[in-house]
Amino acid sequence: MRDKVTRRAKSNFVVTWGPKRYPTPMTDAEHITQLEERLAHTTRQAEDLSEVVADQAKRIDMLEKQMKAVLEMARDTAQGEGSVTLGDQPPPHW
Repeated sequence: MRDKVTRRAKSNFVVTWGPKRYPTPMTDAEHITQLEERLAHTTRQAEDLSEVVADQAKRIDMLEKQMKAVLEMARDTAQGEGSVTLGDQPPPHW
């Protein structure tokens, strides 16, 4: 049987060769505990992401209202001056 050979790569990762070492088998109780921990972490991540999505939805709604108000103000200003509306104006580089 070969001894385990280890060397350091340039990226500080340890590269190993030799016989594979498998973890000791878990008991049913340990396996259930591990699964419960994973479920708890996954549930927490889902809740955190849900909060992020809800905050983003509120922000998008607010920005849409602001954009609508700005477009209405620009339209009112353009129509009040008797000029061409925003959609009919050519880009400035023309």
